[in-house]
Amino acid sequence: MRLRGFAAVALFAIFATTAGAAPPDDVAARLAAAQDMFAAEHRHEMEEIRIDLVVARAGPSFRASQPGATDADVQRFCALLHEELDRNLTQLLAARAQYYADHFTLAELKDWTAMMRSDIGQKIVAAEPEMMRDMSNVDYEWLKDAMARASARYAQHEGAQPL
Repeated sequence: MRLRGFAAVALFAIFATTAGAAPPDDVAARLAAAQDMFAAEHRHEMEEIRIDLVVARAGPSFRASQPGATDADVQRFCALLHEELDRNLTQLLAARAQYYADHFTLAELKDWTAMMRSDIGQKIVAAEPEMMRDMSNVDYEWLKDAMARASARYAQHEGAQPL
């Protein structure tokens, strides 16, 4: 009798600890839903545009960090950076899909995907490349100005030349 009682308690404990966990097929379904959402958003294509924007900004930064760099050096660096970012894009999107699967329910991911497939969602998808380009310019100017102000404040506080 004691053995049966122990077995029942053990089974109850196992059931109780796994009851709140998502079943494995739910995890797989959420991951598939996140990937479906990315397809609706044309996420791969959007990230390729983002790569182009990052590489365009990286050229001047490379030149500033390498004063003796020629135009050919900058072009070669940018080409290599583009290759590296593009090479890892599939991994980045897989990691992002996993993040969404871990943080959103299946219903939320399906709702999000449905919204992205709606008329307004498709308008957002169509407008996103131009919005990304415009916002990258806004963001770049914002960051550049903040860095200049921080450099001046640092130099004033530390008695050094601005960075």
